[in-house]
Amino acid sequence: MQRLTSIWTTPGFTDEVIHLYLASGLTAATPSRERDEFIEVAPQPLSQVLARIRDGEVRDAKTVVAILYMAGFVLGCSNLLSPDEDDVSARLERWIREAAAASTLRR
Repeated sequence: MQRLTSIWTTPGFTDEVIHLYLASGLTAATPSRERDEFIEVAPQPLSQVLARIRDGEVRDAKTVVAILYMAGFVLGCSNLLSPDEDDVSARLERWIREAAAASTLRR
């Protein structure tokens, strides 16, 4: 897991800070949900997620910041409006390998 950044949730109203992380090396499993928790995991290509942010379908601030931060700063996508899917996928796979190797070295 890599820390991306920290953001204030509501500047001018509260000093609450949330920390955003990128997790990698995850495997699918049966979720352990709370009774009133309804979350559906729907893997999507980064280009599709970026389009959904651009089109206003994804509007949750922490999600938008985390995705754009990861795409721009971690993966170095210079054109977030129409990223080259092959290039983005290759960069993400390389980053995951490097993060896993660094994590192994720290243990």
